Amino acid sequence: ALRRRVEAELAVTVQTISETGLFEEDGHSSVRAVLRAEARMSEGEISHLVRTGRLIVDLPQVVDALGNGTIGVAQTHDLARARANPRCGDQLVGHIELLTRQAHDLEYQDFRRCVRRWEMLADFDGAHHDAELAHETRQAGITIRDGIGHLSGNGGALDSAEIKEIWDQFTQAEFLDDLDIATAATSDLPRTAGQRRWDALLKIFRTAAGAPANGKTPEPVLNLIMDATTLEDVLTRDWNL
Repeated sequence: ALRRRVEAELAVTVQTISETGLFEEDGHSSVRAVLRAEARMSEGEISHLVRTGRLIVDLPQVVDALGNGTIGVAQTHDLARARANPRCGDQLVGHIELLTRQAHDLEYQDFRRCVRRWEMLADFDGAHHDAELAHETRQAGITIRDGIGHLSGNGGALDSAEIKEIWDQFTQAEFLDDLDIATAATSDLPRTAGQRRWDALLKIFRTAAGAPANGKTPEPVLNLIMDATTLEDVLTRDWNL
């Protein structure tokens, strides 16, 4: 309870310093600069305090709940982070009563999932934009330095899910091969999990290289799971149904 009260008081103090510009009296450019130079706080600690302090502007009940011990520090930080989301944070005001109650009633991990879920639903357009951006900026490459190959790449979620599924299937086949090789006299497999994944990736490339040029690519099966509200949004916004 003491830590919660102290965190609330610190947040109020930080917000007051920010609003009044008191940090300028000591030659600092912002409240973040004060916390960094005078309190020797980490960037993570500073972000949590500044975000929590900003809740006083339109969600003071959250800081009050923190101060009287109704909700925890971690729960408050999650709500403050959601409020700071530039695309959907302003919508939190309309749902804060429910989320504050959940912060009190639920285990932390369950509450954290609730906040993440709320952000995903509230930021549907932003998430859609992020998915498009991830696809547009997809890239992959391999470099060889000092006799060691390094793979790197990134891409959209759907492509990545397909790649992972194929890779996992080939890795499982490598694991079964190791089980066949292992004898009853030893429980050790001949390769580590990382080695099997590398060998599986190599086999994927070799299998693709050996496939006929006119071979038919199998149609992937991908299950998309969403709730009724999200499905309705997709049908209405994207397909005009």
